[in-house]
Amino acid sequence: MSTTDDWTSQQRVLAEQLQANGMVQTTAVFEAFCTIPRHLFLPDTPLDLVYSDRVIATKFAAGESISSSSQPAIMAIMLEQLELQPGHRVLEIGAGTGFNAALMAHIVGAGGHVTTIDLDDDIVAAAQTHLAAAGVTNVTVCCHDGSEGYAANAPYDRIVLTVGSWDIFPAWWAQLRENGRLLLPLSLNGPQAAVAFDKKGAQLHSVSVAGCGFMRQRGPHAEPLQQLALGSDSGVSLHHMVRPGLPDADTIWPWLLQIPLKLPLPVTTTASALWRSFRLWLAVATEQSCLLEVHDRPDLGLPALLQSDSGKTWQLAAGLLAADGLAVVGRAAGTSDDLVILAFGPGQTAVSHQLYTQLIRWHAAGTPDLNQLRLIALPAATPLPDGEFMVLKRPFSTFLCHWETVTSKQ
Repeated sequence: MSTTDDWTSQQRVLAEQLQANGMVQTTAVFEAFCTIPRHLFLPDTPLDLVYSDRVIATKFAAGESISSSSQPAIMAIMLEQLELQPGHRVLEIGAGTGFNAALMAHIVGAGGHVTTIDLDDDIVAAAQTHLAAAGVTNVTVCCHDGSEGYAANAPYDRIVLTVGSWDIFPAWWAQLRENGRLLLPLSLNGPQAAVAFDKKGAQLHSVSVAGCGFMRQRGPHAEPLQQLALGSDSGVSLHHMVRPGLPDADTIWPWLLQIPLKLPLPVTTTASALWRSFRLWLAVATEQSCLLEVHDRPDLGLPALLQSDSGKTWQLAAGLLAADGLAVVGRAAGTSDDLVILAFGPGQTAVSHQLYTQLIRWHAAGTPDLNQLRLIALPAATPLPDGEFMVLKRPFSTFLCHWETVTSKQ
């Protein structure tokens, strides 16, 4: 049985760690992390794990995690993005354990209120139990489809998602006050970014963007993102948006077993810049963007790809997938540093030149980072305004994307 001293000291150490690392920036967020006991929302989890900066899975289906208590660092970042004020009314989509709702409830105070909703009644019941144990009274937990929002308690000063979405649904527009803020982990054709939008009439304008990685929204409005396993027990997979006319796994796998077409890069860059910046650029620029993942299988004879930051057991490379070809940026065979375009399939020439062109455009734009991405969201039926934008079309919304102009880093 743990004592109060056990967890209060660990709780404060975690809050101070988040503050020292720049995730917590305001007194309100710091005090929330120091006040709300996370272990009451994870009652069967060891304290050392509870008060570490880790995501903790809480529900599984088919061997995969479908609900969790998010990593405290990203919770802190998003709480800062929200800029909550006393008296605010908040809608949270994705109740999880209830911990994030409790943090927000502490910040908005007795004069404010948080409504948090989830698809699964067992998750809702657990969150209600946790909130009661923590003595949090200004939170309502409901079992409800997040895409519909929750009209009964609208309008809201803030709407926040703790689940990844690729679209903005009409209910969220309708239930958000003018000048209110919507914060969601937005999928940009695969990669996610926590984007805070402020409502300005019939448009939503981004005010901050941060990197993130959340479980993706389930149900009928789930993002059409596919992970295609290639070969038989090969450890190779391809991640891409589902589109008509794309080849299946049995078509793509033989391409990868052939000697690829190789083109030198048209720009000077690094593997780090490609992973940090170019992958995101591609995802925003075209629905053809993809990610090739290869676990360490030297016996397959596949070309070396970009090494991941997490070690040497698996590799990732960003590229483009077309109906008749695949091109990625990878390493020349037998080298550790020479980066090239590797293209496969009968259409390798065309798709490699498309990737070549995107590299030139990305470099000319100054190899922009995520924090330079700006977005405007419009209802899908709205005519597009004049201007040069990368356009992401969704069933309910259109996103106009551009990058702040920067001086080239190369």
